[in-house]
Amino acid sequence: MKNISKLITFLLLLLPISSSAYNILFYYNHLDGTDGGMLACVTILQKAGNQVKVIDVAGQTHDPEMDSWENKYDQVWDFRFVYGEKERCGTGSAKSPAYFDEHWQSTAISYLNHCGNLFLVGEHYQLTDRNEGLYQFLNKILAVKEGYDSCPPSQRGNNTTNGPRFYNIQPGLGTELFYGDAVGGIPIPYLSGTNYVNTNEDWRGGDETNRSIVSGWSGSQLGGVITSPLTCHGKLFMVWDATMWSLWSPDVKGELKPRAPLDESSWFRWDSNDAERRDEVRRLLRAQKVTEAFFPAVARWLGSGHGCPCEESVNSPNAPINQVPVSNQVIDRPSTILGTEPVPAGKSELSVGPAPEAADTTNSRTSGIETLIFKTFPVNLYMRFLDGPGKYQLDIWKDGGGHLKTIYRNSIGVKKDDWATWDGSTENNGGVQPGVFWAVLSKEGKFLKKINLSWINH
Repeated sequence: MKNISKLITFLLLLLPISSSAYNILFYYNHLDGTDGGMLACVTILQKAGNQVKVIDVAGQTHDPEMDSWENKYDQVWDFRFVYGEKERCGTGSAKSPAYFDEHWQSTAISYLNHCGNLFLVGEHYQLTDRNEGLYQFLNKILAVKEGYDSCPPSQRGNNTTNGPRFYNIQPGLGTELFYGDAVGGIPIPYLSGTNYVNTNEDWRGGDETNRSIVSGWSGSQLGGVITSPLTCHGKLFMVWDATMWSLWSPDVKGELKPRAPLDESSWFRWDSNDAERRDEVRRLLRAQKVTEAFFPAVARWLGSGHGCPCEESVNSPNAPINQVPVSNQVIDRPSTILGTEPVPAGKSELSVGPAPEAADTTNSRTSGIETLIFKTFPVNLYMRFLDGPGKYQLDIWKDGGGHLKTIYRNSIGVKKDDWATWDGSTENNGGVQPGVFWAVLSKEGKFLKKINLSWINH
């Protein structure tokens, strides 16, 4: 019997590791004010089969550039947290161990440009040491839209709710509930990513703004300084709360301990608070169970960064693209979304295929409206910015009208060219049917160039 048990154990060891198990680098600060509760997340992730390496910043600032995120970890989770509320924006300190400073931002940008998967914990608006670097980062990667207010509390920015609550999760994450206490969030109209948990209730000051408490970004939802081809983009996930980890603090553990049973001499003892205590214990146990299901679901959403094809392509506008036109031809019909031709256009260029030589300013691609006929996604588009510094944008429209998606949006200074990729999705992550579309390049609302895209599936 013993030999059979040993054989079964040996065979189990030979089985492949679950596809939902990931190699995670986890940052935290044991001086965070949760009495070590944050490490409960590590335990939960490990129980789900993940390998987790922990770096404790121990109340000190830390430079992540020395930790080699790329090609080493499937995911990086930044749980550095320091409890300490401040009311005024601009009071965040770069010396705080929780601050998302330039070193963290540049490392995160490189990681996301190389298929990296990043988890960030934000907080309600008073935790400025944690949040203010995050606001800067979100703006840089265009995770928030223009007009987002980085000086909360604001109806266009962050705020705080007034207490604990269970929230329903939108489809797509693989779990149903989220527990948070005094959460923050991104107003839905200014969110470029996907919302998974939102509320317009309980915000301080009677603010009824609908904010996303839990959000994810992938693909073309990341932009700005995320300049790699779309197939190289990593994923970002954010939760604007960390207080669920106080559920594992020594005080809560004490609350959850069963009381000593009554003996015969104390049968007459009656405590009017017992019913309330039982309700509170049920709430805490439910909150722990919900949290134990939520964070492994986040790890599965982020997934693996293995097999990234992008080591040589980041920030290289002349990188080869994987979209080969089936047929190219010039068309002369007017664009129904831009009015009757001719439309005053700028000098900038928009083309498919290999990037034109720098000296080639008479390329046939810019002499008319180019049509790309293709059978499969993605479609890669090359842009040359010849209309000076400003905010450039590339949009996909239906033929006949109807905006589908913004696939590129960036403030251009000295940069001369760049790539953009359309994966066939819409702004709301829906899909499109085969047909005719337009890629339209503009600068600060002014039309510059366009290309006709024709998708055939036969």
